[in-house]
Amino acid sequence: MINHYALRFAFVVAALVTGAAQAQDATMKRIADHGAINLGYREASVPFSARGSAGPVGYSIELCKRAAQAVSAAVGKEIKVNWVPVTAENRFEMVKSGKVDIECGVTTTTLARMKEFDFSATTFVDGGNILMPQASSMKGVLDAGGKKIGVIPGTTTEATLKRGFAANKVAAQLVAIKDHAEGAAALRAGRIDAYAADQTVLMGLVGVEGAKQFKLGAEFFSYEPYALMLSRNAPDLRLAVNRALSTLYRSPEIDTLYNQHFGAFGEISPLLRA
Repeated sequence: MINHYALRFAFVVAALVTGAAQAQDATMKRIADHGAINLGYREASVPFSARGSAGPVGYSIELCKRAAQAVSAAVGKEIKVNWVPVTAENRFEMVKSGKVDIECGVTTTTLARMKEFDFSATTFVDGGNILMPQASSMKGVLDAGGKKIGVIPGTTTEATLKRGFAANKVAAQLVAIKDHAEGAAALRAGRIDAYAADQTVLMGLVGVEGAKQFKLGAEFFSYEPYALMLSRNAPDLRLAVNRALSTLYRSPEIDTLYNQHFGAFGEISPLLRA
């Protein structure tokens, strides 16, 4: 005898499973079909994302490796990780075009960017600052009148400096810099008076020993919440990434990763800990 209630239940379950499969976003489907995920990384954004001798290294890189594992579990198969170098200028187009599925660098979440892209949960909290020689008379960006300040075009750092200089009538000259490595080289060569970027990146550029030659501005001039950047219409991918991050943040492993990449710069701040 046929159990009609059981049969009806089976049809409902089948419909739900089929619906879930069909609901998988296009990015996740492409990853599953190709058996690979493309992760974008910055080549000179120490200690977050940089080129290493055996592949990309850095704090953001480690987060993305765990995100890739979560995506693999979500699609139900092992996937290959393809590392794709990106720059400050092309990272947005690389994500928008689908050449990169997750950008693993130092990208700040902003409302303007949310119009075109999606972001993971916050991965780090930083702020803009300037790096300058120890002998510099400057204490911060408001002392930059008549000085050459290096900055990467198209970044939130550049936009904040332009607004701040205009509002405070600071006649500083902004010098376009290709990447952080070039910024450090220009500063050491004296081609610029200071280099502006997020403070942790600046600290990573010179290292602990660099403190003998360089100094940071007295205070931040911006607030920079970092996140992993994704396509605007990839909710399933975002969910898998956030599950990986949430699991990591609740485990002792996050302390190990922090100490590995930032330990030389001090303890985790209360803000970042929260």
